[in-house]
Amino acid sequence: PVSWLTQFGHGLVTTVLGPTQPYLARNTGVSIDTVNFVWTFGFLGYLFGSLVTGVVFKRYLQSSRSKLIFLFLTICSTGIFMTVLPFTSSFGLLVTGRLVQNFALGSFITADASLIVFLIGPEKSRPFTMIIHAVIGAGFFVSTFLVRPFLPEEKEADQRSICNRMSNESSSMEKENEDDIDVSSISWPFIITGLWCIVFSFGFLILAFLPYRMPDYYTEHRKEEQDKE
Repeated sequence: PVSWLTQFGHGLVTTVLGPTQPYLARNTGVSIDTVNFVWTFGFLGYLFGSLVTGVVFKRYLQSSRSKLIFLFLTICSTGIFMTVLPFTSSFGLLVTGRLVQNFALGSFITADASLIVFLIGPEKSRPFTMIIHAVIGAGFFVSTFLVRPFLPEEKEADQRSICNRMSNESSSMEKENEDDIDVSSISWPFIITGLWCIVFSFGFLILAFLPYRMPDYYTEHRKEEQDKE
């Protein structure tokens, strides 16, 4: 359940950015074309996070406790960065924050999927791995409904002015209307989804310090093979 709850948060934090892009562009003073780079930097971070974790998680994190603490740190840091993103007015900080956040997120999904295989083996883990991706998809779906109540009314938000792409012929009245648009409410979807990840990340930390032994499929499998010999 801890894995499913945090992976649901994975879906939430990934999708929130989409419908809020025009307002992030306005906050950072860039055009909608430029703000799209948050996806480029984000997926680069996701890719490198997955690649690095594929090596580190198996080779250097040998104990069950270290694996669970790693999961806690990656998804918790993802949530922390999520709550900060809408408050930055610097585009450089925005894309850097998104890169680091997605590095942690890519590390988390890779480690979580690897942990399932570590626990129950490559065959029994298949349906559980599929459940993880289904839960992430559910987060994608729910996030679109979560964001909608916090977006400014359509009559208040002209996309051209929000995205700082007004033509040279725009009147001073249009400029004044741009300044009056209230986009502060868009921070709430970021805060809500970030807190979701932070709160449920502590489930991994609690599990790490419980006095129970975590199953290890490969160690148990080797012992069974040795007993047969």
